[in-house]
Amino acid sequence: VSFDDGLHWQSLMTNLPASPMYWIAIQENFNDLVVGTYGRGIWVLDDITPLQQMTNDVTSSTAHLFQPRNAYRFQPITGPFAMFDDQSDGENPPVGAPINYWVSTDVKDSLLISIKDASNNLVRKLYHKGKVGLNRVWWDLREDPSTAMVVRTKPQHADWMTMNDKRSKPAPTVAALSPLVKPGTYTVVMKVGDKEFTQPLKVLKDPNSEGTDADIAAQYAFVQEVKKDLSNAAD
Repeated sequence: VSFDDGLHWQSLMTNLPASPMYWIAIQENFNDLVVGTYGRGIWVLDDITPLQQMTNDVTSSTAHLFQPRNAYRFQPITGPFAMFDDQSDGENPPVGAPINYWVSTDVKDSLLISIKDASNNLVRKLYHKGKVGLNRVWWDLREDPSTAMVVRTKPQHADWMTMNDKRSKPAPTVAALSPLVKPGTYTVVMKVGDKEFTQPLKVLKDPNSEGTDADIAAQYAFVQEVKKDLSNAAD
């Protein structure tokens, strides 16, 4: 791969087997690099967007936030049956939006990545310990969760149970609710030290879903009420 119009080239093999490569394609919806190898199957490099946007200005900067690719708001479906020892069974990347950034030095403290909606409301906060070079964080397209339920005392007849100094322990079987965001345009804000970097991110509707935008809006409004009730109960 070359980042300077072919003047200098470097290997991009990573874990690609040393075998003849007979076909290379870029998947149009996810911008994945797909390589067909002789006798070794199919090799996929997920989301090459940061490689396409890499320049000398980026590598010489202290930090840089790459513009993310579009993300699909996929709904779960029944997966195909596969044998547990099937050698042709691949591993899918996490669901959501890959957020890629560059830092020239290791980040001493975890940097903050914020997701804001079109009304500039904070939707999600992500923390990441950046290492020198290219980094990737996955946003699962969900909001910050509702307030977590905790127990303040030991259950009856459970003297073996330990409590921390704050006398709190996650309540068993009670999960926090983290709603799935609606389709739309969001803003990714990365803060490194005293500098902020922003990029737009589009969340697209699941193309296989038969639900309308009105359906999604109604569902989202209902889940927001449930999240509010859960947080109030936890408080």
